Amino acid sequence: MTEASEYILVFAALKESLSKMASSAQDMERLKWLESEMLRLQKENEKLSHYKKNTENRISEILDVVTALAKLDYSAKAKVTGSGDHVDALAAGVNMMGEELEASTVSLSEKEILLKEIHHRVKNNLQLVSSLLSIQSSYVTDPVALSKFRESQNRVNSMALIHEKLYLSRNFSMINFGEYLQSIANYLSLVYNIDPDRIQVENKIQAGSEKLNLDTALPCGLIINEILSNMFKYAFPGERKGKIVIEMHHRKEENINHFDLIVADNGIGLPGKFNPEESATLGMQLIVTLVDQLDGQLDIVSNPGEGTRFIISFSQ
Repeated sequence: MTEASEYILVFAALKESLSKMASSAQDMERLKWLESEMLRLQKENEKLSHYKKNTENRISEILDVVTALAKLDYSAKAKVTGSGDHVDALAAGVNMMGEELEASTVSLSEKEILLKEIHHRVKNNLQLVSSLLSIQSSYVTDPVALSKFRESQNRVNSMALIHEKLYLSRNFSMINFGEYLQSIANYLSLVYNIDPDRIQVENKIQAGSEKLNLDTALPCGLIINEILSNMFKYAFPGERKGKIVIEMHHRKEENINHFDLIVADNGIGLPGKFNPEESATLGMQLIVTLVDQLDGQLDIVSNPGEGTRFIISFSQ
């Protein structure tokens, strides 16, 4: 599934929540406009990413031709004397290819600047949605409804974080996954006012060790957002102390990258006979749906009093 489809999934849940609780028609119209604007920007993003890939392939082809012409030029000079016209023709060909390469490089640079600006605008729009949710939630007094607003705001912020990382990066197609997950964990720790002396979060994915493309990193980030939120809220009731560990195992088989993303805690565990596909909570439904979008597999191991372990297996 594309990133735009993932926006649609999250905003469908967001609209359903707001339509039930928002009293201002103006806020709803603003949310609809923001949704359409983000989808438009996402389509531009996908087109530019496709253009960048084609341009990089073209540059590679040009370099191959330049190398071949240079070899022919050398061979002609070594074996043929008095063939100045032939050598001049080869040199002209090399010069022409060099000019085309330079033009392609300039064009690619311009597109990268535009792509960077798109990521910046998407991030700003997502932050605007988050601010809208924050303002709207200030008028909500029901604790359950307020919790739903907070959860929706967290999901939007997890998407904004990835666009911020891409905006600040020189690589617009791959995300430093360990760094991205650390940002999500830090943000949620602040949101839920987690005392690091009571609940420790250990991210074993070293910064720079794993890089994922945008279509894979975004659903993974949303999955981590849902799992960590649930663990912070339910795994350690009262003053119970504990630990949450995030890790990723990577192997490559026949040029295909396989990943096992693992999030585990040593909390109170899930209820007996828990089935994620039958869960009525939006968070668990999102996890199941996002794993399906990755064409992945979700395994949950939990024993009462011994903690819970989420294992998400997928390929890229």
